[in-house]
Amino acid sequence: MRFLFEALNAARLVHGLVPVLLDAALKGAAVLVLAALAATALKRASSASRHVVWALSLIALCVLPVLSAAPVGWPAPILPKSPWSTMAESLAQPRAISDPFRAEVDPEHILAGRSRLETAGPSEQLPRARSSSLLLGLANWIVIVWAGGASVVLARLAASFVGLSRRRREGALLTEGTWISLAEHCARRYGIRRRVSWRLASDGTIPATWGFWRPAGLLPADALDWPEQRKSAVLLHELAHVARGDFLVQTLARLACALHWFNPLVWYADRRLRRESEQASDDLALRAGLAPADYASQLVEVLLAVRREREVPLSALAMARRNELEDRVRAILDGRRSRSGPSRRGIVLMALPAACVLFLFGLIRVEARGHDAPRLERLPEGMTIEILGISTYPSEKPTWWGPDGTPLAEAPCDPPTAKPMGAGPEVRVIVARIKGIPEGSKLTWHPTQCHSQRISLTRKGGRPVADLQTVIGEFQRGPATCDLHFDLSFGEWTVEQTWDGKMSLGVSKEERGFFLGKAREIRDGTALTVAHNIADAEMRLIAIGEDGHELEPRYFGSGGAGHLSGLDAEFSVPPGKIREYRLLSRRVGRYDIKKVSLEPAAR
Repeated sequence: MRFLFEALNAARLVHGLVPVLLDAALKGAAVLVLAALAATALKRASSASRHVVWALSLIALCVLPVLSAAPVGWPAPILPKSPWSTMAESLAQPRAISDPFRAEVDPEHILAGRSRLETAGPSEQLPRARSSSLLLGLANWIVIVWAGGASVVLARLAASFVGLSRRRREGALLTEGTWISLAEHCARRYGIRRRVSWRLASDGTIPATWGFWRPAGLLPADALDWPEQRKSAVLLHELAHVARGDFLVQTLARLACALHWFNPLVWYADRRLRRESEQASDDLALRAGLAPADYASQLVEVLLAVRREREVPLSALAMARRNELEDRVRAILDGRRSRSGPSRRGIVLMALPAACVLFLFGLIRVEARGHDAPRLERLPEGMTIEILGISTYPSEKPTWWGPDGTPLAEAPCDPPTAKPMGAGPEVRVIVARIKGIPEGSKLTWHPTQCHSQRISLTRKGGRPVADLQTVIGEFQRGPATCDLHFDLSFGEWTVEQTWDGKMSLGVSKEERGFFLGKAREIRDGTALTVAHNIADAEMRLIAIGEDGHELEPRYFGSGGAGHLSGLDAEFSVPPGKIREYRLLSRRVGRYDIKKVSLEPAAR
């Protein structure tokens, strides 16, 4: 299990798959509900028409995860704000929340169950924190459980393919005789140009077909002795599946079941698809000239003839199964039932607009309404923020440009010596001059759409410059601009939550959620971790000693991923000498600088 966790995290699957799964699950449920409504509206239409509806919906479910994982899309903050609803977005969109002491949490390591906090300074290296977040550990289990369920469904599908391959090898190939001549005649009637190979099973089995490019049919051992009328009924039904391409459609439907196995609607849709497929093939056989009463009687006779029925593999298209015989016979004998299916042109005309709608629908990013800090329309009196320059990194001769892309003649600072956390394809250095921060307040800032780390000491000409601040951001290829969020915390501290630290627990208060870790004894004190979803306040951890005095942490670090943030603290006394822990907060206002250019303008 540990190896599997490490493999998933090494490939960055966890924080990528969870939001994709949740997004595709919500959209998939919506697609299936719409399909059910459409099928109900087509209640009086033919089975072939309803089959097209279910087929398109299940094929759409195969495509949705791909669209959900696409690097482009439109955010749709339609989910209610809650402590849990922003989890997917948090895992997918990492960001930095730095403070004067420590800088950054690497989201990949958070998701692996261990947070890695690194210093903001250029030279010293902080040891890895010894704590983990319970919430982000849950992301591992979401992926593991989903992958396990999908593997079971895919294993059953693969086993059915193996069974069909074995049946093909074991069966005796029919090359001549009345079966072959009759099969060729029926194939010509349906316009089938592919050659269908027919094999005779060594035991009793229900007639079935499978395959798309090289279709094959399986007949029971006593099929050679059947009367002509039964042979025609069997061939017309099984070749109807071949003509309609049902094997390919049902294979794609089973893949949809594997991807969305946790959704009961997908299994309902799969059952309806198979039911409509059988009845549509019955309709096609009846349209070929068979009398309904004779066809129904032959269907019953086929099942009665196979006394010791051998299980037909899941992916095969059997002529009949005992659990659906009654509905099939009733539909065959219903003279008022529509049996005319849509033409190929009609199917294309249905599929094209559905594909366009699916493409646009799939690119919508379903997410929770944000918990962002309240906007500051203007900065406090006397405070100024100026973006001095942006540059590529690393580079032997860095090119600097202003926030509007205008090239700069002179670099605003020395190149930073800190290395980026990872190996993002587009790394940028952003330098700002910040003056006049109100006394007692604290300012943190980060660019959007990237992993970022703040450099606490910015130099020019080898000398530290107090009012210059630098951030290194790792962007994915694509965005030409980014926004900068400046969060200014101020005001009095208030208590958000208290707990004794004897056990880990989760607490929900309306839109706010806390994941409070268990206090752990370390060599020279106590370590503690907290995760929360509060973006409109600065958070702080303190402890209350046995004597009632407030204990400040000797080390305090913070970091975040999307709307989820983490705090790590260490106290100089053991857990036995701490009465309780307190999570404090104070107000934060956000000031934005928008559309900062990530590329220099053309000269």
